[in-house]
Amino acid sequence: MKAINTNLNRFAIRAGVSLLLMAVAAGFSFGHAHSQIVVLGDTNTTLQNLLMSKGLFQAEILGWCLILVLDVIAAWALYHFFKSVNKSISTLTASIRIIYSIILGMAIAQLMNIYNMLTETNQVTAQIVMEHFQSFENIWTLGLIVFGFHLIGLGYLALKSKLRFWGILLIIAGLSYSLVCILKQFQSLESLATNLEMILRIPMTVGELGFAVWLLVRGRKR
Repeated sequence: MKAINTNLNRFAIRAGVSLLLMAVAAGFSFGHAHSQIVVLGDTNTTLQNLLMSKGLFQAEILGWCLILVLDVIAAWALYHFFKSVNKSISTLTASIRIIYSIILGMAIAQLMNIYNMLTETNQVTAQIVMEHFQSFENIWTLGLIVFGFHLIGLGYLALKSKLRFWGILLIIAGLSYSLVCILKQFQSLESLATNLEMILRIPMTVGELGFAVWLLVRGRKR
């Protein structure tokens, strides 16, 4: 029993640390660097920002790569943490997150294409750059639909573990991610998706981040 508790302690810490580091990296890569460079609807300004901020763009890509690695670590750690609750659902939930990670990798490849054009040819056009940035966001948005199902799976496992609060919050966060990102696929519903995202931002953010803190503070003691 002591060995089992020790292992769960380690997996809780690894999952919690990975999720929190991921949030910090995402805050930098998407919240800071990406928003500083990309101006939606303005291809020329975006290109100028990119040419003037090559170092920041490179740091953004490194941040996304770190997120990708942390996603895989989190999937592995959460699988082991919940394995004793329901091995089949835990395996499925981890697999969904791996699928999301693969999609995220495909999105990052779009940013790498831009970086390669900057370093190898130095001949880039505003239109091509914006197309790659748009492809990155489109692919990542599709990935977030999958990610939502991962959170729903985590919520189910949390409920089975008698963690009612976190189970409900994770399920709400997962449904929010999937619903908002599905609506974003339809141009006519983009405004609705934006407004809905503003409303659901708190459960979407608190769901996983709050659970990460719980893993570090309380989860490792269970």
